[in-house]
Amino acid sequence: MFYSRVATVLDKEGDDTGAFNLMHAHLRLFEKASEDELKEQENAVRRCIILAIKASTVINFEEL
Repeated sequence: MFYSRVATVLDKEGDDTGAFNLMHAHLRLFEKASEDELKEQENAVRRCIILAIKASTVINFEEL
């Protein structure tokens, strides 16, 4: 949850790359999560995709 909140702040401050990196790190914490835990993260997944598109340094979407 901490990564997600900091990513939101970075996004508001205009640091798209930093926000994406933190949101992606947040989502990687759920790689082995249960189905219910994954459903709770749907908004974070959407936000991560938006940040990936906004960030000029993200070229490869393979990990997403």
